[in-house]
Amino acid sequence: MVFLFVILIFLFLILSILTLKIEIEVVNLKISSKKIKGKYINSNFEISIVISIFEKIHIGKIVIDEEKLVKLSTNKKYKSKIDKINREIINNENNIDRKIFEIAKKVRFNIKKIELYIELGTENAALTALIIPFLSTIVVLFLKKYLEKEYTLNFEIKPIYIDKNIFNFNFEGIFEIKLIHIIDTICKIRKERKGEKYERTSNRRSYDYSYE
Repeated sequence: MVFLFVILIFLFLILSILTLKIEIEVVNLKISSKKIKGKYINSNFEISIVISIFEKIHIGKIVIDEEKLVKLSTNKKYKSKIDKINREIINNENNIDRKIFEIAKKVRFNIKKIELYIELGTENAALTALIIPFLSTIVVLFLKKYLEKEYTLNFEIKPIYIDKNIFNFNFEGIFEIKLIHIIDTICKIRKERKGEKYERTSNRRSYDYSYE
């Protein structure tokens, strides 16, 4: 009976890990090239990070807003930890940051909601007219790759022709990352590296024996 109970707990833990997902929701984020009340970013934005298992069972939630960001930026312990991480990345440039970059670049994530509004203008009207369709194409290609079948999508990129450099960015969105996708990405990267290492070893051996 005890053995069966242990097996059930083990299976539950495995399934929890395999179904674990992180959902990031961004609400009312506005960035502007012109200061509003002395700031480039609005004060009432919110970013929530929800961790759940089995799709709907929430096991943790973190909410980030302006007040918390200000507290973190002035916290000496937090700043010292960030400095330590930065030093480690600099001192181990070929090991740490390259691995993180590879995983971040290849990991799969889903976009469940996008509401994006951009106003863009430059001092050159012809340049503005060229940038807008190019930027729109980039956004569409990105969304087609990561959007889920059931999603909310509203986006507009509007040109401003007043001979000034203007940038206004309004954004809301929901992103979902599943732990199984991260694990799968790490396994693939390790497999690719082993394959590259084996190829280099094989080539070196062929070269060594060519003089015998």
